[in-house]
Amino acid sequence: FCKSELHDTLKPIALARGYSYVIDGATVSYPWLPHIIAYVPPAEAIEAVNLVSNAFDAEQGMAGGAAINVTIKSGTNEFHGSGHWYHTNSAVQARNFFFTGSGLPKNLLNQFGGTFGGPIKKNKLFFFSNFERTTRRRFASAFRTVPDSSLRTGNIGGPGTLIYDPATGSANGVGRAMFPNNQIPSSRFDPASVIMTGLIPNPNQPIFPSNFFATGTYIFNRDNADFKVNFNPNEKASLFARYSFSPSDIFDPPSLQRALGDALTGGQPGNAPGLVQTAAIGGTYTVSPRILIDGNIGFTRQRISAENIDIDKNYGLDELRIPGTNGSDRLQRGYPRFNISGFSAIGNPNVSNPFLFRDNQYSATGNISIVRGSHSFRFGGDYTYYTINHFQPQAAFGPRGGFNFTGGLTALNAPGAPAPNAFNGWADFLLGLPQGMGKDVQYINPAAVRMPGWGFYARDQWQVNRKLTINYGMRFERYPFATRDHRGGERYDPRTDKVLVGGVGSTPTDTSAVTSRIATS
Repeated sequence: FCKSELHDTLKPIALARGYSYVIDGATVSYPWLPHIIAYVPPAEAIEAVNLVSNAFDAEQGMAGGAAINVTIKSGTNEFHGSGHWYHTNSAVQARNFFFTGSGLPKNLLNQFGGTFGGPIKKNKLFFFSNFERTTRRRFASAFRTVPDSSLRTGNIGGPGTLIYDPATGSANGVGRAMFPNNQIPSSRFDPASVIMTGLIPNPNQPIFPSNFFATGTYIFNRDNADFKVNFNPNEKASLFARYSFSPSDIFDPPSLQRALGDALTGGQPGNAPGLVQTAAIGGTYTVSPRILIDGNIGFTRQRISAENIDIDKNYGLDELRIPGTNGSDRLQRGYPRFNISGFSAIGNPNVSNPFLFRDNQYSATGNISIVRGSHSFRFGGDYTYYTINHFQPQAAFGPRGGFNFTGGLTALNAPGAPAPNAFNGWADFLLGLPQGMGKDVQYINPAAVRMPGWGFYARDQWQVNRKLTINYGMRFERYPFATRDHRGGERYDPRTDKVLVGGVGSTPTDTSAVTSRIATS
């Protein structure tokens, strides 16, 4: 997805890696990028936030940086509601000095919603609900470099550029002959290059490079909804259940129109739909005036993806007729990546696009509190289980295939010869002669990881006197070695210089890795 919008939203909370995020007992971390959070509830829905970044109580763990616990509001015996609307409008902002267009670039942000809660049955059953919508429409722009009319016809007349015919001379490039007048005959143009050249917009700026001012509208839509029910069956027990969800959709326009190219705001080109769901159930029970039991279970599912606007067809195979591009999976469709030195990339240059993440988080917590005289004992444990299910074959060329044109094949390979420049790169592209090409293939879909974790603790809060209270305790955590969904994980063993594959052959599932931790407070 386009990371910029969501990351800006999370920066106030997500300050470092290794944090533990919990909403009403449900873990809402992001297993793939643990420094951010999967779900951020609206501010109007939050009742309390507890953040501990040092001097942890033994009860708080499963975190290396900080433990952040958020509580969603509950209903009361009276009906209460609220509404809000936040609006940002570019009409009251100054014009950017470097903006070459006319007028003010649009930047509209709206965030509106409301809350409502109250009794279902007085003193027994209550509800709370919240809804918020965030929308943004922003004029996006960037300078790109595209070929002019002369370059499109094969007239490579760049200053100081000599275009050599790679079909002449020896195999190592020595002895090549120049194209007469630096003109590549149209009969030598590669058919795929002709098609892609026809898709590239013409320059709209007078200076090369950065001769094309690309514009488009960046679109961001996100909804947040929370619904919580509290139930007090008797004086000793209380229960709650909460469900939250957040659908979103982001569009970052490709900068070169029909030729696609990089996203205008630097994120994922095209559409990035997502849906985050999280739920929690918990309760407390008073056994006696001195003994209290509490616990909860939680679940979070994060489904995010990104697809460029060319996802509808195998353009590499069907339109450009390039063997080896695209594939049988829908997420392998679209234009290949064409990276031309000195020019803006065309096709789908983002090797991480498209992708599809489906990550689940399970958590359970149980505690017992016992008061004895001046001592307040608390014992309990936590369980977390993260599952990662990804499709994102991103190495060098992307899932549709990619080609790098560096100019080395139309330059002279000889001592003292000029180094290849942008015009050589364009000449290589017209001839259909890349110096690097490939395709990233993910043989297992989804790429899955399973990460369980346990934590147990015991602590005492001892009130020695009115002026002195001592907190002490111990916590034990175990993080078994991560596994795949169908076998164990992998680990590099520096002693043998081999990669151990868990569950294969004589290698145990955990590859004999030790991942326990003992902490004291």
